[in-house]
Amino acid sequence: MDLEIKADAKGAEEYNSNLFLTTSPHTQILGQGADIVLGSKLKAAGLESNINANFNNRVYIGTPQLDYFNQLFDMKNGYVFNNARVGFNAQYNMDTSSSAMDDPNDAIGFVFQRIPKVSRMIQPNYTYHISDNTQINVAYKYRDTQYDKVIQLAPLPFPNTLGHTTTADISHQLNKDLQLTASLFYKDFLLIHQAETDKLISNGALQSSPQWTEEIYTEIAMLGANYLFSDTLKLSAAAGFQSNSQSSQAYNVLSSTGSVVTHATDNKGNTFSEVYLAKLSKRLNYANDAHSDVALENSRSIMPSPNGILVGYDKYAASLAHYWSPKWSAKIGLTYTDRSYPVTQKLSSSVWGTQASIAWKIGAGFELSGNYQYTQLNDKALAASGLLDIATSNALTFNIAYIFGKQLKL
Repeated sequence: MDLEIKADAKGAEEYNSNLFLTTSPHTQILGQGADIVLGSKLKAAGLESNINANFNNRVYIGTPQLDYFNQLFDMKNGYVFNNARVGFNAQYNMDTSSSAMDDPNDAIGFVFQRIPKVSRMIQPNYTYHISDNTQINVAYKYRDTQYDKVIQLAPLPFPNTLGHTTTADISHQLNKDLQLTASLFYKDFLLIHQAETDKLISNGALQSSPQWTEEIYTEIAMLGANYLFSDTLKLSAAAGFQSNSQSSQAYNVLSSTGSVVTHATDNKGNTFSEVYLAKLSKRLNYANDAHSDVALENSRSIMPSPNGILVGYDKYAASLAHYWSPKWSAKIGLTYTDRSYPVTQKLSSSVWGTQASIAWKIGAGFELSGNYQYTQLNDKALAASGLLDIATSNALTFNIAYIFGKQLKL
């Protein structure tokens, strides 16, 4: 039985010129952070277990509402027997991100407001090898997310969500270079919009609305392939279609006088869209074990946003990572994303992102790193009406980390 224990402690100094990526009046922010990661990996007679605990804290000067203690507990377990593998994953996350339902905003790298939330996830999964070249995978994921109800920065309370995702895929190794894949996804999101009482609107009136619900269903079918041109050049691609249907509960919005301001009836809608992803990766080997990893990526995805609107993401990304030695490395990445909301209205906003980092492993477990990120948001629909200029953000972070690792034979 092998047991590996790992610990990572990190201190960070951060500067951000526009933390919320907004055109509203804002100030440049300085902050500090302290991160701790504890992990263990166990292997024994077909059993493999990975358990990790992450604790992150960010304190921004003059912005006390961001002083939250973020926690992430993650567990991945699997047991292999005969031609099959049974797995069980679980996660508990308490943080201040405004994203939900696998919203890719985190990957794009911008936030509009920090809103405390708690999410829980469980995912049983099963893999069966039909033959040496063919295997099937099935999985079910349950996830619920609850948002803090009273947040001054939020224009309206985010809905609590319940999500169910069922996936099934099959892969077949046609030859040593070509693998074929097919995937099916079914996702069901229930959004529970929180009640609002005496909400002050722009004309000074007070309005109230009860709790109401909205449901979003998506079905995705994709075919794909992975092809090895050589030991260092790989292409992965998949394409298919996604069907989305929505329904919402009827409710009334009332003024403080008791009159009905708005009457929202049952709302149902359906959309149908293509989805795809493609990634080309290349490794360049140099002398003395130095190497570079280059990747190009393009994808089209449709996801529900926390406010219940279906959003389309057309993403283009390029990255370069270079390793001079085991101690020195650097990375740079470029990302361009077109967001369409609703999903039928393409190119309604765009996001440019640039990331660069350099890391130095000093020795004895210590590592120094520096990171820079530039983000630009252009909401084309609002900009055309003169309501919004382009918002930009610059973020610079310096980190010092201590990494401890030990492997035991039990």
